[in-house]
Amino acid sequence: MLKAYGSSCKTGAELVNHTLRPRTIKTHLSYEMLPPKIHEKGAKMINVIRNPRDVCVSFLNHHVLTENYTGDLQTIAEIMLQDVGPIYAPFFTHILSYWNQRENPNLLIVHYEEMQKDVTGVIKRVAKFIGTEEYSDGQIAKLVEHTSVDKMRANPMVNVTGPIDKLKAAMKNEQKGTFINTGKTGGWKNKLTEETIERFKKWEEKWLKDTGLLFVYEV
Repeated sequence: MLKAYGSSCKTGAELVNHTLRPRTIKTHLSYEMLPPKIHEKGAKMINVIRNPRDVCVSFLNHHVLTENYTGDLQTIAEIMLQDVGPIYAPFFTHILSYWNQRENPNLLIVHYEEMQKDVTGVIKRVAKFIGTEEYSDGQIAKLVEHTSVDKMRANPMVNVTGPIDKLKAAMKNEQKGTFINTGKTGGWKNKLTEETIERFKKWEEKWLKDTGLLFVYEV
């Protein structure tokens, strides 16, 4: 994957070590799997949570592009519901590893759906959390514009079209799609069967009991 990004680094750790500070590091690791120094140094962490039904649909698009997946959505749903995958899973074990640390002053939890309803508010929260300078209304308006799905899909700095194209070529993957998909909430309603939705509801209820965590399924 690093080669697909055009990096000469052999490992992700090496790439991080060569990144100038202040820096951002994106990871899919659970809280327990984070390097101890992240906690020792008091690094700021931002965790994004999305409802599992839309995550399931998103996984399909992701695996079609990066793994040349030719299976169906139901298979991915089954893997999630059985708490065995597909990646960086089980889903709730991963999500709750951060949620249970929500009182940590160095951790900010943001719901994916919040960014759809009030991206301006989220930008201000993140800015305050990381201790950056106060932005003007004009600067925030530009950030809102640049972080729209359409803008990001057209921006080669974030749409990873180059790396994805290299991966697809290496796998002889001719399936269609873009890494940045619709960015919308509620697509699961038109993708999952009624039976599967009911199973998701029971699964979610079991895991969310007494956690205080609530998901947003429609915006």
